[in-house]
Amino acid sequence: MAITPLLCLFLVALQFSPLLALRESTFSSYGIMSGLPPLPEALDKTVEPFTDSYAPPKQCVHSIIDQGRCSSQPMVVSQVLSDRFCLKGINVELAAQDILSCHLHTCTDENATESIWRYAESSGLLTKSCYPYTSWTGFNYMCKYAKCENGREPWVKYPCAKGSVKHITSQNIANIKLEIATNGPVMAYMNVYLDFIYFKVGVYSHKWGQYLGRHTVRCYGFGMENNEAYWQCANTWSYNWGTNGIFKIRMREAGIEADIWTCSPDKPRLTGEQSEQ
Repeated sequence: MAITPLLCLFLVALQFSPLLALRESTFSSYGIMSGLPPLPEALDKTVEPFTDSYAPPKQCVHSIIDQGRCSSQPMVVSQVLSDRFCLKGINVELAAQDILSCHLHTCTDENATESIWRYAESSGLLTKSCYPYTSWTGFNYMCKYAKCENGREPWVKYPCAKGSVKHITSQNIANIKLEIATNGPVMAYMNVYLDFIYFKVGVYSHKWGQYLGRHTVRCYGFGMENNEAYWQCANTWSYNWGTNGIFKIRMREAGIEADIWTCSPDKPRLTGEQSEQ
């Protein structure tokens, strides 16, 4: 039987379809909020070309987290606040596990965004070295009180300043650029489509595949590439995804400007006890 181009394409699709199905179902359970409807997307996706760009100091873009089977919000909140403390001269990496075990008491909560930021404001977060991330399997552990796991660090909380939590829904690109360039990274919700899971390099824009749900990422820079305006963001799917865990996404794409959160860092607080807010 002759191998025609159409038959060849069918055989390739047949070979890879089990892998595609496995990866789709795996990532759908790894923090993508499939129960939430899509964010509103811009009908007009054109962005006026601009000449300014921004990237923070490399030491203030903290490491990529593998969220495992937990929601991405605790990871992104801890990363955004870590980066913002660094930009203020305090280079710490903060603990998503503090949020999971001492506030949420669960590994997945699609509607917990505001409460997580309020917890960061009222209680503050411990460092990652004090309270390492252990819930990546999907099991959430009980809160630990008053003593760091490494036994060396004091019990120090790094909070958001009172009244500084911001929720930006205006989709105003100029304002978001100003916020990032002036104060540091933000947490952004985005719509996840199947093609995003397989994205590697370049500037992402949705081309194919169904809507899988919402997801949060840390956006910390912006620029232009091949006449396309983009946000520079970090994902929470380990260094094996995208470009070492980082990606560029076209502005006005996948609802990326529709639901943004951040806060300003406050002075660290030394305390001997943990109180649930």
